[in-house]
Amino acid sequence: MRINLKNSILFIFLILVLSCLSLAGCATVSQEQRRVWGETAPVCSTKSDCDAKWAAARRWVHENAGYKIQIYSDDFIETYNPIDYDPKIAVSVTKNPISTSNEGIQTNVISAKVWCANVFGCIPPINEAILSFNNYVSSTQAHDLTCYKSIVDDKTPRMGFSFNFFHESKKAIIKSICYDSPAYKAGLLPNDIILKIGNVTIMSLEDVEYAIKNAGFEATIIMEIMRNNIRQTYHVKLPSKAEALFIKGSLNKEEALSPAPNVEEKLEELQRLLQRGLITQEEYETKRKRLIDGL
Repeated sequence: MRINLKNSILFIFLILVLSCLSLAGCATVSQEQRRVWGETAPVCSTKSDCDAKWAAARRWVHENAGYKIQIYSDDFIETYNPIDYDPKIAVSVTKNPISTSNEGIQTNVISAKVWCANVFGCIPPINEAILSFNNYVSSTQAHDLTCYKSIVDDKTPRMGFSFNFFHESKKAIIKSICYDSPAYKAGLLPNDIILKIGNVTIMSLEDVEYAIKNAGFEATIIMEIMRNNIRQTYHVKLPSKAEALFIKGSLNKEEALSPAPNVEEKLEELQRLLQRGLITQEEYETKRKRLIDGL
């Protein structure tokens, strides 16, 4: 019996097509992948941060989608629909408000949807594209000083980050960091997974809230995080009460020194202000001389 090679190849091709269709497409994604998409979706808080991230979302779509953008607004981006059988990706992006659990920072989540019209899969693959989008937009940040200023006070020191706790995976993930805050200066990044704050191992939402609530002014908080599957340690230096009031705008530079009851503590406070760039070297030398001279 002679085997027709052409017919055999066609038969195999049809089997593959039917297999893909029966599985709702070869480009299907798992629940685990969808969970990770949600956990790594970028968020923003202040207007300038949202503007910067929304502009980054548009850049990513422009540079990576296979089709041109047809709709662009303050909270929605969408390309043209894909052509039949084309593996190039179409993309839509939405921005929706959400609330976070710590420090009262109102945030918006930016979510991408990626699809194509080819049963064998998309180029780039959907999972790869969405993770690329999430990482690119999350890493964009505006140099906005109002974020930290809006949350700092003289009652509870603030690290300057917001987080989401994902109960399914039991992960506390940093989602937004205020520019120039203690968390920012320490080197923490969006999508860092919080493993430990001080002596508290993070297993629940309450663990994070407890650890943050019990942090004192001028304390150095040791945080262990997971980034790119690598465990890392960061030291977050919290401000003094005087510095917090100075950042808030309740005290000027002269008044920021007044809480210290003696000259030695005032000199230490003065040194901290200089190290954090809140006063100039010239101001530091002048104030230091006055303190030493007893003025």
